[in-house]
Amino acid sequence: MKKFQLEKIIPYIRLGKMNNKLLIWAIVLLISINLVNAIGISPGRTTIDFKPNLEQEVEFKVFNNEHKDMNVIFYVEGELNNTVYLTDSISKFAATDDVKLFKYKVKLPNDIKKPGAYDLNIVAREVPITKSGEAVSVGATAAVVTQLKILVPYPGKFVEASIRVSETGLNGPITFIIPIRNLGTQTIVRAEGILDIIGPTNEKIDTIKTEVVSLQAGEATQLKVTWDTSKFNAGKYLAKLAVTYDGEVANAEMVFNYGQALIEVLDVYVKDFKLGQIAKFNILVQNKFSEDINDVFATMDFLNEKGDLVISIKSASEDIKVGAKEELVAFWDTAGVKEGTYDAILKINYLDKVTEKELKAIVGLNSIQIDFVGATARAIAVKSALSNNSLLMFGIFVLVIINIAWFVYFKRKTKKKS
Repeated sequence: MKKFQLEKIIPYIRLGKMNNKLLIWAIVLLISINLVNAIGISPGRTTIDFKPNLEQEVEFKVFNNEHKDMNVIFYVEGELNNTVYLTDSISKFAATDDVKLFKYKVKLPNDIKKPGAYDLNIVAREVPITKSGEAVSVGATAAVVTQLKILVPYPGKFVEASIRVSETGLNGPITFIIPIRNLGTQTIVRAEGILDIIGPTNEKIDTIKTEVVSLQAGEATQLKVTWDTSKFNAGKYLAKLAVTYDGEVANAEMVFNYGQALIEVLDVYVKDFKLGQIAKFNILVQNKFSEDINDVFATMDFLNEKGDLVISIKSASEDIKVGAKEELVAFWDTAGVKEGTYDAILKINYLDKVTEKELKAIVGLNSIQIDFVGATARAIAVKSALSNNSLLMFGIFVLVIINIAWFVYFKRKTKKKS
């Protein structure tokens, strides 16, 4: 990202009678708009279907968001970590480095006896550098993760299912998103979801059915159902899911809060975007709780039309005061991404809760439009806000105009006296 060169403009600003300190502090305030926090990484997740003796190279990027001198160390966590070989174990970032490209190689064995999904974390951890050039302790330093998921198929037919919920305000309907994937080796002819809603007193208060779908081996999709909450009070509920498929059943459940979100999502937008570059997602949230909430962070999963995960991105963690609004920032490297509409699942993680929203990301050549979807169909379009650099230039322009006005005023006053 090209930085605005303030030092080339300041010499042309005539200060006149204006308060110099006020002007300087105003410019400093405007410059602070450009500051972002923490180390970043992209993509959030890469999924590989198991094949005997498969060898595959995976690229990922690490972002120096704070533009500082630092070392970054890399290591792998999780089962099957002996199948991942890192190209670099440590890399040095200069303050001028915005982003660096890295690779790791996956070498799968001839056979993995236990079927299922294996998650591995490729960790990039920041190691700050002291003035003496020595690295400090990594105990409290920031770390980010790009995940590798290896899917080992089950013999025959096997469905993996989960539940997501798009929470709304009080008396608003709730949309449940039910991702399912055929992890087996055979086609599933008929799959249907049945969702039971269990109330606070542990009784079943409603049942909802999804549409019927078929799934090829390895295929994934998502089912959706809407729950009419107009007859129910705010509180904690349990959603129990049974996906029936060709005589078998896959179960999942989740506890969710209706009308009691402690962190509310106010806005999601992207500005100054060009396809193929890095998109900056600004996620505006507000703390509705009666206490401060620490370590609030956002994740966004982008899915294609088949329901397959395209990428998962994550923001840095923020502490949010009571009633305060805060922007969580996450980055998506769109190199190689095609124009089109992507489902996006936004999760705000805090305390032991998750506020979840379903979005549509409409990716164009020069914009990403974000729409909230679900029963409320509340749309949030891309803001036409000024970019950071444009805002800075506009602020300086206003200050210059004010300065000229002061200059003209005092010049006329001087002429009258003479």
